[in-house]
Amino acid sequence: MIEQFLADMERLLWYLDRIEGGELTCIDSAERLVKAQGLCEERLGAAIQTGVDAKLSLYLRQIKEKGEDIEFYTGLIQDLTRQFNLDQADLEDKTREAIKEAEVRRYNYYVNMIENENIHFVEKARAIQRKYGLEGKALEEAIGRGEYGYLFHNMKQIRKGPRFHPLLPREEDVLRGLAEKYGYEEELEEAIEQWRALGQKSQR
Repeated sequence: MIEQFLADMERLLWYLDRIEGGELTCIDSAERLVKAQGLCEERLGAAIQTGVDAKLSLYLRQIKEKGEDIEFYTGLIQDLTRQFNLDQADLEDKTREAIKEAEVRRYNYYVNMIENENIHFVEKARAIQRKYGLEGKALEEAIGRGEYGYLFHNMKQIRKGPRFHPLLPREEDVLRGLAEKYGYEEELEEAIEQWRALGQKSQR
């Protein structure tokens, strides 16, 4: 009898430790032991609260730091809200803040990539900037430097000919738009003509 009681208590303490660490699947087993022994009810309640808080913190951190699978982690938070009757409005606010933090981090990543001539990120960055009303000076400066660099880098490559730089129609359209924007239409046209001439020469 005493041996069984001690074994149950040891198992219960193990469950409580796991629950506090966020392993909420242990709750049912712990509740059965608490009910059977008539002990540790308050300790179990505190452990559940600690474990739920740990899970919520983990899910919010995943959203903030990774910015991926947002819908998945938002769903898990909603499941916990329903299961443990948590403050829905408070958790919705925290989830929105976590999502905003993740998207602002992604926005800063886009700004850096745009500045390094990855101009296909411009619209994505602008969408986040508009969504949160972010100050746009850094983005516009990055766009200016990135587009300018992209234009000149590609004109230099185009001059080497098709063998070194295949000029696709969509890329040509982008370059023509940038050349018009920055006043380098003549230089781009010269580069394209040189590209075509080298292409024709290689086919002879």
